[in-house]
Amino acid sequence: MSLEIKKVYIDTRYKSPDSKSDSDFIIDLPRQFNVPDDVVAYIDDIVLPVSWETINIHNQHFYFVIFYGGSNYHRIAVVPAGNYNGSSFAAALRDSINQQIVSLAADIDIFVDYNYTSNIIRISIDDKRPEIGDLMTMYILDDPAIKGNDYLFRLPEPKSLNEILNIDFVHVVSMPYPYSGYLDLQTIRNLYLVSSALAAYDTVSNWGNDRVIKKIPVKASYNEIIFDNASEGFDYLNVSRRSLRRLDFRLHDTKNRIIDLRRTHWSFSIVFVKMK
Repeated sequence: MSLEIKKVYIDTRYKSPDSKSDSDFIIDLPRQFNVPDDVVAYIDDIVLPVSWETINIHNQHFYFVIFYGGSNYHRIAVVPAGNYNGSSFAAALRDSINQQIVSLAADIDIFVDYNYTSNIIRISIDDKRPEIGDLMTMYILDDPAIKGNDYLFRLPEPKSLNEILNIDFVHVVSMPYPYSGYLDLQTIRNLYLVSSALAAYDTVSNWGNDRVIKKIPVKASYNEIIFDNASEGFDYLNVSRRSLRRLDFRLHDTKNRIIDLRRTHWSFSIVFVKMK
């Protein structure tokens, strides 16, 4: 049996009306196509803009506890969503932290400095009181601490900055002891195209997704375009003996979160090949 169709061109501008976004969408083919036995498909010709923000609703919270004057103060600093480099991120984090502590102590400032050469971010306390009776201490919380009971937050999904700041345990910051760590503003290194209609369920991932049909390396910077092609011979999908009419697609990161493309369109093609 020969192939009814050899290639499908997809542009998210023409997604179905019931699609949720350009990264969670449905494509309606003009008619139903029956795929015979021994047919594989490749996701090819990907043209995708890098339009998602460095800081977004999934990673803009900085959780910390201030010990001062004999009391603990639990605070959440929120960095505004946007695209940042090291210097602008350090400035935004400093402003958001100090907004949370200004009512506690006007003579104490939190510094956030960024070193471009080493890509290190440093968080320190500057205590300008003329007489320091007690030492202000900041506890920077990692995700398990935010989820647990010890620090009162008890949030199952912290949406924290910890992956960007490389916070993997609770750090104690005081006047002589700053926090210093490698800044990672490029936490999305790969995108994953997911589809229930095309998945063969013969691949697995260690984050619990078995419907991935294509890994897309992020080889471009913000406001640039990713171009990616199929790796013929390896990166194929077994689509034998299927009837295709409605195809669903979602663009995920490794935490199974749908990427916010901010209403930008992208395109790719599906190539069908009869195995010999």
